[in-house]
Amino acid sequence: MNYNTQRHGISHKTQDIILPVIPVTYSVFLLFQDKTGCTASAGFGSNCLQARLATKKAKPNGQFHLEPSSVSLFMHDIMVEDLPGNERNCR
Repeated sequence: MNYNTQRHGISHKTQDIILPVIPVTYSVFLLFQDKTGCTASAGFGSNCLQARLATKKAKPNGQFHLEPSSVSLFMHDIMVEDLPGNERNCR
């Protein structure tokens, strides 16, 4: 399987950490799509909040890794309403 890590937001610095997970996730995507006809997305981050936000960015039908060095820049454009758990409370 040839997976282009640069195209999917993963730098050379973290490849050795995230690369073992990507083929497994991709295989699960393919199996899921084959069995259900539906697509799926996955996000990777240093904590649950970052992973959930990365998953939102990965949609539809993709993968995204939010690197620790990119968190400040990534969060700069996130509105409070976009944070998980704040959908009803902030409107």
